[in-house]
Amino acid sequence: MPWYKTGTVSVTQNSNAVIGIGTAFIANSRVGDGFRGPDGGWYEVTNIASDTAMSISPNYQGATNGAGGYALAPLQGYVQASADALRALVLQYGQKLAALGTTGNYDILPIAKGGTGATDGATALVNLGLRGGANDLLVKSIGFRGTPVGYNIQGLYMGWNGNGDGGANYICNRGGAGGGHSWWSVNSDNTAAGPVMTYSYAGVLSVAQLSVTASPIAISSGGTSANTAAGARTNLGLGSAAIENTVPITKGGTGGTDGPSARSGIGLGTTDVATFRALELTHTTPWIDFHFNNTAADYDVRLINDSAGTLTLDGRLASKGTWCRTGLNGSRGANIYNLNWNTSNSGYVDVYIDASYVGALTLLQSDYRVKRQVEEFSAPFLERVNAYRIVTFKRAAYGEVFKDGENLIQGLIAHEVQEINPLAATGKKDDVDANGNIWIQQLDSIALITDAFGAIKELSVQVKKLRAELDALKA
Repeated sequence: MPWYKTGTVSVTQNSNAVIGIGTAFIANSRVGDGFRGPDGGWYEVTNIASDTAMSISPNYQGATNGAGGYALAPLQGYVQASADALRALVLQYGQKLAALGTTGNYDILPIAKGGTGATDGATALVNLGLRGGANDLLVKSIGFRGTPVGYNIQGLYMGWNGNGDGGANYICNRGGAGGGHSWWSVNSDNTAAGPVMTYSYAGVLSVAQLSVTASPIAISSGGTSANTAAGARTNLGLGSAAIENTVPITKGGTGGTDGPSARSGIGLGTTDVATFRALELTHTTPWIDFHFNNTAADYDVRLINDSAGTLTLDGRLASKGTWCRTGLNGSRGANIYNLNWNTSNSGYVDVYIDASYVGALTLLQSDYRVKRQVEEFSAPFLERVNAYRIVTFKRAAYGEVFKDGENLIQGLIAHEVQEINPLAATGKKDDVDANGNIWIQQLDSIALITDAFGAIKELSVQVKKLRAELDALKA
């Protein structure tokens, strides 16, 4: 072998450590090789820790060198060691390999040489004809310790614990035929057979003759403990009602022969609409499901008691109105209310008490995204504000909803405001709806506020002008 000189080494005087730079010591040297250091001296390799680290003996004698040249000289001891190892191998395995003959020349031993021709169990079974139904298998005994698999192909499959209950499993894949199971016995030379017991795909067990150790069969064994129909009914606790063509109510029946007469007999009426005095539902989460237009879905609307003290409606609720009361446990008043989102005048929720419109809830949204055709607006704001008549008043009885009140209130009159600023009030004076119900006028607080803002801006201009004139007079 040539000497190995790739890379450089770092050595330190009086140290046995050799650190390689760009070296591959493991593949190119052995313990016992000669190491010629950067100082020109020869040393013995005593250990090879990695491709870049080894130990030498004696310790390095020359001057410390961080990147010096070196050489590793292989010794002739390699040839002798190889020969000794080969001789030991021949002595240990030579006769055994010779005994294998030509079978020793295969990586995978074929069936013709006594092997399986496979490298895994599944392929070995196929090659030996034990899978796929190619051969018959006759054994002294057979046991199953696992669940049956692969029964998606026509055939009979057996296994154990397929249902996780420790039981035996017999599975017949019927393919396109009738399927089922059959049991029978034959004589010694298979020239005659006894009765056949079958168990069909539909679950019907058929036996030629059934013999029991005790007659009649006891109730505890699935029988009636009787030899007559009357005795069987008595033993089973059926009583005389079991022989009634139409079981009367006095015997737990309905006294009817069809749906209408049965419902009538038990007091539900003759139609398919049941009438109950009361209905009580008991469950962890009791519910009532509604199927609009006979929908096949789980439900269209569901009313469910899904937590303590809570009745949840899964769907939309439409009602004539909401009847409220004062507080959680207070008394109820005489009126109901409705709220309606006014899509023609967005920003308002119309409020109705009974059938009377009483005004609107103003929502103070002012997002630019819900506005269009935005334009600067100018009007005689100060003149408007001065024209508004501020009054005090008490509530007066009017219609079915509004009642007399004694509290003194400060405010404005809607139709008077509307005459000054048509945008500051809704509705019309003395207006009613199509049914003659009063239609209450309402102030637009945003319009009134912006009138006040405009008046303030006009006053601000006047103040600035007066201040300038005053400053001029002072000067």
